[in-house]
Amino acid sequence: MYASRGGTYVDSSGYFRYKSNNILVHRDIAYNEIYLPNQQDYCLPFREYITHHRNFKKRDNRPKNLELLTETEHKRLHQSIKNKSRRRDKKQPALARILGYIFLD
Repeated sequence: MYASRGGTYVDSSGYFRYKSNNILVHRDIAYNEIYLPNQQDYCLPFREYITHHRNFKKRDNRPKNLELLTETEHKRLHQSIKNKSRRRDKKQPALARILGYIFLD
């Protein structure tokens, strides 16, 4: 089903790749487990989608942790997360931000 069973390695960006052909494991899984079975739900060819890790863990390649997003959707998602993080940081005392402490609400 998947591109290779000959083993994997972690590339310099932190993603698993197949040793035999250098294909990104999460892209292969997303194609076979998400895109192909639901192809009628996608209006673009697979190559036009970004495979997003829902829990932001690059090595968690379970199909339920992967989703296909357009480049625009992916940028919006990450910008939204970045903005929420900035708002949370502004609520913390300046010294705590400098020292790296995080106060939970």
